[in-house]
Amino acid sequence: MKTEELKTIVEQRRKNCPFYGFYGGPGIFMDQQGNQCPHISGYAPCKMEISGLNPDWNDCYLSKNNSLEDFSSFEVSLFGIQEIISFKEWYEVVLGDKK
Repeated sequence: MKTEELKTIVEQRRKNCPFYGFYGGPGIFMDQQGNQCPHISGYAPCKMEISGLNPDWNDCYLSKNNSLEDFSSFEVSLFGIQEIISFKEWYEVVLGDKK
């Protein structure tokens, strides 16, 4: 998938968290098109968002115990996109220079 296509998806979501809206499976994050957080057991919405804050990985309490590199072997399945991409490619586009 081209970086420009990923940037368009990221701009539509307007969230600074590469995990926002995903369900976590073994080695893959699957897009749920919602506000789910894969770091919380079961279906759980983003705690930042339900607290009235804009989801941002750098400000999230979960980022303190989880490194993005810990998930570099994971893949991402985006809703409506046939191609599976690497999580690393996804988070580099989502966070840009903020990582």
